[in-house]
Amino acid sequence: MMKCKHSFLQFKVAVIAMFLMPLISGAQESTEFFSLSYSQAAAANFNKSPGNATIGSLESNLITPTIKLGKNTNINNLLTYKFTNYNFDAAACDAQGYPKSLTDIQYSLLVRQALNEQWTMYVLPQVTARSDFEHKFTSGDLFASMSLLAIRKSKKYEKLEMGYGISYSQDYTKNTISPLFTISYSTPKFRLEALLPIKAQFVLTPVQLWEYGLEINLKTAIYRSDMPNPEIKYIRTINVPINFSVARKIYGMLWAKADAGVLLSRQYDVVDNNFRIMKEQVNTIDPSPYATIGISLRTKK
Repeated sequence: MMKCKHSFLQFKVAVIAMFLMPLISGAQESTEFFSLSYSQAAAANFNKSPGNATIGSLESNLITPTIKLGKNTNINNLLTYKFTNYNFDAAACDAQGYPKSLTDIQYSLLVRQALNEQWTMYVLPQVTARSDFEHKFTSGDLFASMSLLAIRKSKKYEKLEMGYGISYSQDYTKNTISPLFTISYSTPKFRLEALLPIKAQFVLTPVQLWEYGLEINLKTAIYRSDMPNPEIKYIRTINVPINFSVARKIYGMLWAKADAGVLLSRQYDVVDNNFRIMKEQVNTIDPSPYATIGISLRTKK
């Protein structure tokens, strides 16, 4: 029997990188507090079986205004919604009952605690509902994570910040603990930002109205899914996209952005009730081009 190479574009920008990077980068002149984007991936062939898949994703992100608690503590609420829909040309996918759409709804609380003039501590607890919503919603649809980062401002270089941390998540396996390293540096003409191993980007800012960037990401997620096979409850996705981007200020706080790139690596694995990867259904999909268009609102710091 042909194995189905399950394919959907999991365009989840890891919230750790998406929200922490603009907030920890003192070098940036503005903070993006709202975004809305649509992404489309071209048809991608299954690695070892006939068929292909075409995927689209709609995503929105919001950072609420900062709440100040005393002189040294700042708090933000972070909200993310993403809906992913895909069409595939593979009869076996229909036969095995893979879901047609997947949804992410995430809430995060970002706490920034200034320790002294140089060091700031960042604490980010998160809870995410990730599901096909084809079954009764239970605690199995909720995934928790926590990240801690300590960021230090350089004494020698005013616009340089570096930091170290650790994260706990349920995005790769049931319990994953990963080290984090962050760096940000800017000049009037460019900025470099990275939160490794999640995301890195280099952005040229030749004039105030335009930005040109190069970005690479590591995106992983586990979804609860209502499958015909009672032993299968989850699907894990791994994506490594690289893209070029162009952003332009339209008016006031409004910006428009377009990305074009390639999904270098994609893996879609079936996970059993105990969060074990089912080795006979470790699925890979060939690289394919993709594009994103979107708008955002930015506020001055």
